[in-house]
Amino acid sequence: ARRRCRMGGLTARRAGAGDDEFFLLDGFVVKYDLDEPAGDAKAVGKRRLGLAAVADKCTSLRPLCTWDPEERTFVEDEQSDRLALRGRIVEVLEDVEMSWRQAPRFYNPHGEHPEDTFCIGEAESLEDVQVVIRPSRAPTT
Repeated sequence: ARRRCRMGGLTARRAGAGDDEFFLLDGFVVKYDLDEPAGDAKAVGKRRLGLAAVADKCTSLRPLCTWDPEERTFVEDEQSDRLALRGRIVEVLEDVEMSWRQAPRFYNPHGEHPEDTFCIGEAESLEDVQVVIRPSRAPTT
């Protein structure tokens, strides 16, 4: 059974104290603090967050993107660098279904390599997340 708790005004899975307050595994999807403030005027003064998957034995974050503003399936944002994990996580999302799809042909000419996909359930609010839209990451047919 999962236990949710409030820590510093944030919802998290509890594992310890300080920077290690989250129980994490590679593939977990998290909200994290962005380095720079959002550019739009209505977000001024508000905390803006990014969406990422935990990676590299829980040492880094892979920023995620989607291809359509209405889409709730995310893939790795290949145009963004991986980030150090420590001290950046705000919330661990629980309603996430991880799956795979065929990697794009440009990187995968023979079609044998998959890439991770993360479908964020409707129970998770993304209103406080600066969602990255990359039309080029849409599934190929």
